[in-house]
Amino acid sequence: MLQKRIFGHGGVMISGLDSSVSNDELKHIFGLYGEIKEVMDLDRRVRRGQERLAQEAAKEKAVEEE
Repeated sequence: MLQKRIFGHGGVMISGLDSSVSNDELKHIFGLYGEIKEVMDLDRRVRRGQERLAQEAAKEKAVEEE
């Protein structure tokens, strides 16, 4: 089993890799993963914000109707 250490990404240790995978390729993969994760996290935060706004609007409407 091959183990590689990638620096610049928190010193990640990866094991079970094919020896043909270079450190540069791994850095690229982890960089893309980080960017994708950031977009997914942003999307999740936007959806939560929209849900909160909808809840607040519903509460305000209920108060106005009383």
